[in-house]
Amino acid sequence: MGKHTTKKAKSAPPLSVSRLREGWPGPGGTRIRLARPQDVETANTLMGTTGDGVRIIPVLRTAIEDSKAASSMLAGLGARTAFFDAASVAFAELPMSEALTTISLTLVAADEACQ
Repeated sequence: MGKHTTKKAKSAPPLSVSRLREGWPGPGGTRIRLARPQDVETANTLMGTTGDGVRIIPVLRTAIEDSKAASSMLAGLGARTAFFDAASVAFAELPMSEALTTISLTLVAADEACQ
């Protein structure tokens, strides 16, 4: 039997806070990144074109606009127990709907003009 060699699949860089904020190459010259306050209206408009009435829920919209969305998730990328610490505080101190926004990664595909 001959020796079989297989190529290792190229793995993506691990997620990091800066990678989520700055983004990574997406389709059609876009960058996939964490939603920013200025993205909410455009995202809602695009979602409205689906015809099913889906929109970004108001509590998530507010969290994105206040830069609080995904805060527990982002904290968790910094240290092993940081996610649990941040999420525990969020779920103990905030209404459930607001706490859920801290663990929601809302991603967008933005072009060079951030549209």
